[in-house]
Amino acid sequence: MGKVHLASVFLFCSFSCWAAERVVLIKTAEDAAQIGEAIAGMAYGKENAENQKPYKAKSDGDVWVVRGTLHYQKGGVVEVRVNRFDGSVVSISHGK
Repeated sequence: MGKVHLASVFLFCSFSCWAAERVVLIKTAEDAAQIGEAIAGMAYGKENAENQKPYKAKSDGDVWVVRGTLHYQKGGVVEVRVNRFDGSVVSISHGK
């Protein structure tokens, strides 16, 4: 009976871990925008990042898409994609 009990506990723990909800690390668009701005500053320089304020974040599935603001007719803006669950940078680019 002891083996059956241990097997039941193992099965329950395995299912519970598998079924548990993933924890969202970056919960709000405001937090995502701040993180995106910091990443943009590291990648393209603080001055370039400052010139693209305000940053706006939009949810797209498992990622936040953070974009700078275009203040001139020419040029492009930074786009940073950040995983909402672990905060990892999925991609970073700059339009032209």
